[in-house]
Amino acid sequence: MDAATEATLPAGVSADPILCSRRTFLASIMISSKFLQDRTFSNRAWSKISGLNVKELGIVERRMLSAIEFDLSVGESEWQLWT
Repeated sequence: MDAATEATLPAGVSADPILCSRRTFLASIMISSKFLQDRTFSNRAWSKISGLNVKELGIVERRMLSAIEFDLSVGESEWQLWT
């Protein structure tokens, strides 16, 4: 995370939000929903559901996408491991 992003984090938020399991789980659900559904909840709706502010949700979502290198697909070999 760059210094500019860190400076905009709300008070009490970790410099790396992906270290918080709750935020990581929420970001995973948000991203999955946006990937799979044509009509999804807005970040404002996710904010009301989760109790986190919209700005923080955006930061966590971008950090999660960065962590998975924006790759939302599951390869055949990986799929076989889980089926």
